[in-house]
Parts: sequence; structure tokens; C-alpha cells
Amino acid sequence: MSAATVVSTIRSAARGSAPGHSSLRMEHLWALAEDGRHALVGVVQLLASDVATSLVPTVAGHALAGAELPLLVK
Repeated sequence: MSAATVVSTIRSAARGSAPGHSSLRMEHLWALAEDGRHALVGVVQLLASDVATSLVPTVAGHALAGAELPLLVK
């Protein structure tokens, strides 16, 4: 998934929508400083890729396996 696709997905989400149970809305995520936005894009790219199976620690992988990640679905 390209960085442009991730950015487009985040920017196209409905105003006031939250991608998970944290209640952080898309506007909150995009209000991050530039470094934070780059990090957010990188994390979404990692989680959406096959590389995640080798780079994400096992304990984190188990936690994420049970988590709902609507942002990736959207």
C-alpha cells in the first residue's frame, strides 16, 4: 500500500468518524505534527503488508490479531 493511498484514505474518512474504540477521530490523527503523520502512515503501511509478520514482535502480533482495525478495512 503506497503512502499516497494511506494519506488519501485518512483524508477521505467522514469528518467526526473514529477508526476504533479509542475515540480518536481522523482529524485528531491528521492534526499530528509532520513527523507524527509520517509515522502514522508508516505504521498503517506496515500493518497492511506481509512484512508485518516478520517485523511485528510476536506478543504485539497476538494483541493485534484480536483487535479491530477499521482504518485498514476502510
